[in-house]
Amino acid sequence: MIAISCSKSANVVPDNKDADAAILTFPLNNTLCLSGNSLSATQSSVLFKWNSAQNAVKYTVTVKDLLTGQTQIIDTDVSQATVTVAKNTPYLWFVTSHPASGNQVNKSEEWKFYNAGDGVVSYAPFPADKLIPNGDTEVTLPSTGKAKLT
Repeated sequence: MIAISCSKSANVVPDNKDADAAILTFPLNNTLCLSGNSLSATQSSVLFKWNSAQNAVKYTVTVKDLLTGQTQIIDTDVSQATVTVAKNTPYLWFVTSHPASGNQVNKSEEWKFYNAGDGVVSYAPFPADKLIPNGDTEVTLPSTGKAKLT
């Protein structure tokens, strides 16, 4: 007779690999972000992207408003996340990679960008300022027909 056991094998090693750091791809470092969807006069949604990190099963995206210090934290299991941010505002962002069962999370580089606002399409120019002559000054032209106003 052959005995078959259903016990756990002593040779199984748990997967304790640490996650690598994600490589950020968008918005680019130290640039003006012109893409995104306008949500209102003051806010837009921007799609943040990075390359998948080896051994990562989850990511935490951190986006910090550099004017107010307010931080948004978004958890996702894919290599992108849409975040609502203020227009005309500088930001810092990074991604933390989380492994399935390892102990060490890994943080990407920190990148900064400026989220642009809506551009002014057109506006009337400022009215001209009359500098010389003042008020009701009367100017008499010389016989040459030319006058120099100073």
